[in-house]
Amino acid sequence: MSNKLKITSKKFTNLSYLLPLSLTSYLFFKQKFPWLPGYSCPIRHATGVPCPSCFLTRSICASLGGDIFNAFKIHLFGPPLAILLIMWSILSLRRKTLLKINFKSKFFHIGFFFFLMYWFYRLIMYFSLGVKVFPDF
Repeated sequence: MSNKLKITSKKFTNLSYLLPLSLTSYLFFKQKFPWLPGYSCPIRHATGVPCPSCFLTRSICASLGGDIFNAFKIHLFGPPLAILLIMWSILSLRRKTLLKINFKSKFFHIGFFFFLMYWFYRLIMYFSLGVKVFPDF
């Protein structure tokens, strides 16, 4: 008796282009259903100091849910990253291949620099000047 259904690992690796859509969909539904599983920042819990990406997930979820004003209040980089997630999902679906991030790109380095500068700004404003730039944690 022969097995008519042959599943090879290559068939499953070809579905990797669904990863961006899955991630974007999860973040969209996380805004609507906050009981969905997730994890808190271990650095913030261990040290009391928020890391550069603290509250970024909440901001992206708010952006995908349409609450852009609140998303910018939570984290400045949330709405632009939500747009990039949507573009990554669409391009991966159209090409049926997972688009990879070029970490050696000049744009990536410039974006990462601004990301760190924004974090330093928030830390100085919160800990030195007492301005509430982070949501309650």
